[in-house]
Amino acid sequence: MSVRNENTTVVIVGSGVAGLALGNFLLRSGIDCVVLERRSRQYVEQRQRAGVIDFRAARMFRQWGLADRVLGGVPVEPVLNFRIDGRTRPYTYLADDNGEGRFCPQQVLVHNLIDVFVSDGGDLRFEAEEVTPENITGLRPRVRYRDNAGVSRTINSETPRTSCRP
Repeated sequence: MSVRNENTTVVIVGSGVAGLALGNFLLRSGIDCVVLERRSRQYVEQRQRAGVIDFRAARMFRQWGLADRVLGGVPVEPVLNFRIDGRTRPYTYLADDNGEGRFCPQQVLVHNLIDVFVSDGGDLRFEAEEVTPENITGLRPRVRYRDNAGVSRTINSETPRTSCRP
């Protein structure tokens, strides 16, 4: 089991919606980052999660130029119908300023965020075990983990931090 060292600017732990959205925003801003995920890609893309993209999230993805690639589908009426005790009960959620509410199941959103991140050159590593952030409030934070081949790896901060705030 060898140890390999490398450098990057940001390490994101977890490939959920927040980690993948952040990774995509950093990538689009020209900031190097690595996303580490404990599970396999297949598991992450198929796990069931609850969630709806509200108008603020849809607007944010549009502002970053990612809406068409990430949200998929077409704009829909901002109403979800639930059946409770045999009765349909509509739930109206807020549409954005342009009336472009979107419904995108969270596992579809995660799948699309992965596809966009990887196709745009992002560094996403699945099956990263024993992820351990170290010295996160110091001048040279780092993350240690074991990859899917059992190799221990260390990712160091590319440049020293000028502040010790986490």
